Amino acid sequence: MLDEFQLEAQKIAQHLQEQLKQVRTGRAQPSLVENFMVLVESYGATMPLRELASISAPDTNLLVIQPFNPQTLKDVEKGLSQNDLGLSAVVHDDVLHIAIPPLTQERRQELVKVVKSKVEESKIRLRGLRTDYKQMIEDQEGESGVSEDDIQRQLEQLQKMVESATEKLEWLGDKKEEELMQL
Repeated sequence: MLDEFQLEAQKIAQHLQEQLKQVRTGRAQPSLVENFMVLVESYGATMPLRELASISAPDTNLLVIQPFNPQTLKDVEKGLSQNDLGLSAVVHDDVLHIAIPPLTQERRQELVKVVKSKVEESKIRLRGLRTDYKQMIEDQEGESGVSEDDIQRQLEQLQKMVESATEKLEWLGDKKEEELMQL
């Protein structure tokens, strides 16, 4: 049971890592936009940008996005305009160009707040997971072969796992904040 908790906690940390990749650090990287979800009306579905277009960074301050299907260009452009990173695309010859401006100190501080928010969301998911597993452990009371000591031991192990997972989430956030604040 606790092994399952460990796997779920790792999934939460991996999800946070993926989200933090999307927070820009002043340098153009395809990972900045590749996971943006774009509603493609002609397909009737929401898809990650990496499945709709090739994304490249020919320069340290420029991203180039070329949709595989030119008919999805407007949908991709609209999806990019709805992001929380303050990026806007310019269309030129069925290709989107996104200029990545250098980060100002003010923008860096805003992005640190975004990082803290994403870390807090992950911690909330972890606490919800802890609650579920704590309930499962406590529900074992009265079952044959399960003593109160066994239940207490499992609860203590669960708490140690939660503390370890929380530390990892905070470490990931601190690492990204440090990356953002470097000039």
